[in-house]
Amino acid sequence: MPALHCPVMIPSLRQSFNSKYKAEKYPELLRLLAERCGVPIGFRVSETPCFLPAELLERMAADGKELIQQLVESPEYRARSEESIPAEFKVPNESPHPMFVQVDFGLVRGAGGELQPKLVELQAFPSLYAYQPVLARTFVDVHGLDGKLRYLLSGLEPASYLKLLQRAIVGDCAPENVILMEIDPEHQKT
Repeated sequence: MPALHCPVMIPSLRQSFNSKYKAEKYPELLRLLAERCGVPIGFRVSETPCFLPAELLERMAADGKELIQQLVESPEYRARSEESIPAEFKVPNESPHPMFVQVDFGLVRGAGGELQPKLVELQAFPSLYAYQPVLARTFVDVHGLDGKLRYLLSGLEPASYLKLLQRAIVGDCAPENVILMEIDPEHQKT
């Protein structure tokens, strides 16, 4: 059985999940996730969701936004980034910054014992924006978490999230005329 305790998690949700947890649900989670994604997931999927308080999620979102703005607004960073891209991966008419950026955080305890988000990495690829809601919905469905879990930020609901994602990716174009390119698609796990 996985470790099912984390002091930062919302205690009531954590306790409720732990009391109903059954190890046989994990293979069901993986099966349903692969079915919904159309492929087996090529990396380890956690046995349990994290039940993080809204304040911590909002802090991570604000910190992530600040980090991204520092990079996007820095001509020096842009120049160094351009220099680091091998010639064979440069594309014509590239936008000045990526449309999709995610910030990965680790949580560490500060000197006073409070949890603080710390930057792990920045990434910029759109497939994660399709995968994460499917993962969250699959946890909800397999473990019966309806009504207990909000997995979208900024007040978005599943329908408004998908509409926003479609607008960002497809814009005013016909969907059949839009592709998402990946430099190495055979090795992109999301």
